[in-house]
Amino acid sequence: MNQKTENPLPKTGFLKGSLHLETKRCGKLNCRCQRGFRHGPYIYRRWRQGGRQKKAYVRQENVAEALSAIARRQALDREVATIRKQLRGA
Repeated sequence: MNQKTENPLPKTGFLKGSLHLETKRCGKLNCRCQRGFRHGPYIYRRWRQGGRQKKAYVRQENVAEALSAIARRQALDREVATIRKQLRGA
């Protein structure tokens, strides 16, 4: 999976996917995460592209914008589905 940090908001203002909280282990032998106290939670956006699952880190200051962009995309998808359904019935 792609864990590349990227700008979570494209210029269109619409985002596919959803936001998820994840905790991480750093791999250092002396770290508390080796005893079960993981780092985080960190916020990631997950979506599918070309049949593969992708993910990108979302900065804390961008979470509200990402949520609204995801909601806009979902609303657009619902509208498109409604229009397609109407066209099939016509």
